[in-house]
Amino acid sequence: MTSSPGRIDRAIAAVQAAFIAPALLFMGALLVRSLQSQPDSVRGAGRLVMWYATRPWTLWVLLIGLPLLALVIGWKALRRRWRERGLAQRAAKAGLGLATQVAGPRGAPLLIAAVTLVAAAVLVFVALHVVSF
Repeated sequence: MTSSPGRIDRAIAAVQAAFIAPALLFMGALLVRSLQSQPDSVRGAGRLVMWYATRPWTLWVLLIGLPLLALVIGWKALRRRWRERGLAQRAAKAGLGLATQVAGPRGAPLLIAAVTLVAAAVLVFVALHVVSF
């Protein structure tokens, strides 16, 4: 039984999303903690931020390692799809129609691209946060 490329792409996007979820949770907690208008949510967000802060492995695994892995997986999946479909030649001919060609009949490659960009943004945010301390 062979699986369709769309199904594989959706699975890749789901794995990527699972890998970046802990970092997004931490960033959301930082954001909520900075909004000091709602004390109950700030308290819970503060606990979550402190949980991350008191465990040194969380920085390396949850905030750097998993998002970096999601970025690499997404990059490789998009490169594979680009090569398989001969998109380089068609994109050169189509010019600005690149996004529709990458998406194909299904939107899964765009989902992979979006999650890959979010993973890159997470890594940039974490790097800026680490450098600022």
